[in-house]
Formats: sequence, C-alpha cells, structure tokens
Amino acid sequence: MTRRRSKQFIKNDIAFRLSRIAKLLEAGWIKSANEVPDNSIPVDPEQINISNSYHRPICYVDQSFNCQDCGSDELWKAEDQYWYYETIGAYYFSEAIRCRICRKIEVARKNEARKIAGHD
Repeated sequence: MTRRRSKQFIKNDIAFRLSRIAKLLEAGWIKSANEVPDNSIPVDPEQINISNSYHRPICYVDQSFNCQDCGSDELWKAEDQYWYYETIGAYYFSEAIRCRICRKIEVARKNEARKIAGHD
C-alpha cells in the first residue's frame, strides 16, 4: 500500500519549506535560496542549538552511518534529524552512532546500571 500525499499536504510542505528558507535568508545564514538542496529540510535558525560554534548548518539531509555496536549500515533520515535537533533541542554537532535495536539495548543497560547503583 502506498501513501498518497494530498494536494493540501503538498501545499503545506511547500509553505513550510519556503518559510524556513525565508528565515535563513533573514538571519544571513544563506545568500540565496538555491543554497538549500531540494531533497533536504531547511534549518530553522531560531530553533537549532548551535552552542558557541561558528558553523551554521543550513539543512538536514539523509546521512548514512555504521552502528558503533553491531556494525550495520544505517540511514539517519532528515526528518529524524529535524526532530532530534529542533524538537528535543540537542546540540547540532551530535550524530547518530547506534541503530534502533542497539540504542534500545544501551538504554536498558544504563537503566539496569542505575538500579544496581541505587540511583533509581
């Protein structure tokens, strides 16, 4: 079953993208809208946590990585980066290092260690 995108959803998606590009232009992070690739999600300069860095990312693109624990090839999607950096508020220089399965195992390991140490 394929997921069809309604016309309204596409219009909202375009409006979302254009508003973010406008914010990047206004903030001076880019000089032209052509700097943001078509297959990416533009960054909102007001929401991303760049800390004290001079580097300013302009968009989120899918990134491939190898899981630190099991070594599998994984893909960190732009949508996931958008959520991680802007919704959660993580520093932009943080990157994915574990696949979902290994991340769940690591969380369980840490929770068990906290219980053993008496911090729970």
